[in-house]
Amino acid sequence: MKINKKRKTGNKIWSMLLSLRLNITLLIIIALASILGTVIPQGDAASKFIPHLRPWEQNLFHVLGLSNVYHSTWFIALGVILCINLIVCSIKDLRSSWSIAKKKILPAVPRNEKAYTIVVPGSNSADLGTKLENILKEKYQRVEKKDSGGSIFLFGEKGSYAKFSIYLVHLAVLIIILGAGFGTMFGFEGYAEVAKGQYFSKVYTKDNQLKDLGFSVYCDDFQIKYYKNGMPKEYRSDLSFLVGNKVVKKASVIVNHPAKFMGIRFYQSNYRDYPEALMRVNYPGGTRAIRVREGSVFKLQDQETFFHVLRVHKNLMGMGPAVEIGVHSSNGWVQFFVLENIEKLKTRIPNLFQRFPSLDPSSFKPYTFYLDGIQDRYYTGIMANKDPGIPLVGLGGITIITGLLLTFAYPQKKIWVSITVNNAKGMDVAVVARGKTGDTNPDRAIKELLEHYKEGNIEYSHT
Repeated sequence: MKINKKRKTGNKIWSMLLSLRLNITLLIIIALASILGTVIPQGDAASKFIPHLRPWEQNLFHVLGLSNVYHSTWFIALGVILCINLIVCSIKDLRSSWSIAKKKILPAVPRNEKAYTIVVPGSNSADLGTKLENILKEKYQRVEKKDSGGSIFLFGEKGSYAKFSIYLVHLAVLIIILGAGFGTMFGFEGYAEVAKGQYFSKVYTKDNQLKDLGFSVYCDDFQIKYYKNGMPKEYRSDLSFLVGNKVVKKASVIVNHPAKFMGIRFYQSNYRDYPEALMRVNYPGGTRAIRVREGSVFKLQDQETFFHVLRVHKNLMGMGPAVEIGVHSSNGWVQFFVLENIEKLKTRIPNLFQRFPSLDPSSFKPYTFYLDGIQDRYYTGIMANKDPGIPLVGLGGITIITGLLLTFAYPQKKIWVSITVNNAKGMDVAVVARGKTGDTNPDRAIKELLEHYKEGNIEYSHT
C-alpha cells in the first residue's frame, strides 16, 4: 500500500511538472515578482524606506525578503522550478518528436482541415499516384506512399527538423536563467568614492558590506566639463589599476564608457563636491596643520578626546567660511564654530565671544583652532560590477535568436493526398495541406496537374 501511495504521489508530481499550466503560472508569478523588485526600493534604499512602514508591514518585508527580491529564497526557488518544468517538458516532447521523425510513420490526415477536392475521370489511380508522387519529391524532403485496398495515400513533408528549433528556444531560456543565477551567486555590485590622488581597494555592496577587490584602484585625475549655463557636460575619471603596488593598467572611465580589469567593470556613477578645510590647531607643545572635510574624526594629544567635523560652511550666515566642530571627551560634549574671518569679526563686534560663545575657537581648552581656508575637492563615484553570468546570458540570447530564425526561415509544411477510385464518377482526389504559418492551400503544381486531368468541377469541402 505504501509503495502504491508513493507511486501515486510521484505520478502526481511528474504530471504537474509536465503541465503547461504550471509553466504559464510560474512565468506570471516571476513577472509579477520582477515588477515588485522594480517598484519597491531594493538594497540600501530599502533600509531608508522600511522604517516608514507599520510594524506588520516591516515584518512582512523581512519574512518575504522584499528588500532584496532577486536574491530571496522564494524567487530563486521559482526559477529552479521553472527550469525543471522546461527540462521535463522538453525531454518528453523531444523524445516523441524524434521517434516520429526516425520511424517515418505515415501521419493520419488531420481532422477539421479544409480539403481541396476534385473528381478526375478515369480509373488509372496508379498512374495518377506516380505523377503526384514525383511532384511531391521535387518539393518535399520526405515523401511516403501507401496502397490500401485500391486507394492510394501520399504524404509529403518539408522542414521536418525545423520543429526541433523550438527546443533551441527552450535551451536558450535555461541558459539565460542559469547565467542570471550564476551572476547572482558569484557576482557583486559595489560603490566607492575617491578623490584625485587617492586609491581604494574595497567597495561597499548594496547590503552595505565591504567587498575586497583583490587589487587597488588609484585616481590619477578627475575632470568635469560644463555647458555654458553651468550644467555638467561630462565628467571623467583617469584610473590606474595596481597589483602588488605595480601599475598593471591605466584607463579613463566616462559615463557609458566603463573600464574592465580582472573581470570587474568600473562605471562612472556620479561625483560629489566635498569642501575641504585647511585648519591649524594650537596646543601646549606645538601646532598641527590638518586637512578635514565634513564627517572627519581625528585625535590630538589626548587619546580619549575625539574631534568631529560636523559641517563645512562656505559662508556661514554672511560671516564667511566656517567649520563646525564637536569635541567628545571625558568631560562631555562641546560644540563650536571656527571662522576664517574671526579677527575681522572681533573688531566689528565688541565682546564677540561673551555674546556668542559658540564662535570662540578656544572653546575647548587648551586647544585653539584656526581656519586658513576652504577648498573645493571633487570625489568621483565609481561603480564596480562583476557578473560572471554575462557570457552565459549572451550565449542564451544568441541561441534564442538562432532558434527563432530557424523556426521562421525553414517553416514546416505537410501535405496529404488520397486517391480513391469511384466507379460511378472516376477518381476522387482529396488534398489537405498544413503549414506552420497557417498556409492550408495545396501546391500550385498539384492543382495544375489535377486540373489537367479534368477541367472545372473544383470544389472545396471539409473532410
